[in-house]
Amino acid sequence: MPEWLLPKREWFTSQSLAVPHFLQVAVTPQQLEIRAIDHQGVLFDKFSIFKDMDGAKKYI
Repeated sequence: MPEWLLPKREWFTSQSLAVPHFLQVAVTPQQLEIRAIDHQGVLFDKFSIFKDMDGAKKYI
């Protein structure tokens, strides 16, 4: 197991990384997207919420 992959700590945690990173947040009227990017510029996680024409939300 790589040293940066931490053991599962909570019931809701699938994996966790201990790396320097930042979050990039993009917001539009139809979408919210959050990207986790490490110190080398590599995307390692992404979360998106979309709003359809009826206002219903979809999580990806």
